[in-house]
Amino acid sequence: DGYARLVSRFGPGKDEEFASLRAQFGEPDLRALTAEFGDPVRD
Repeated sequence: DGYARLVSRFGPGKDEEFASLRAQFGEPDLRALTAEFGDPVRD
């Protein structure tokens, strides 16, 4: 997963923590987040 690789730059274990959050809460609704915060989603 591309985003998990990006969060790993913030320290050891961040990619695993992100995967755990996704398992617990599901995939984030990127369209809603983009609309709310105004930041584009990048690949």
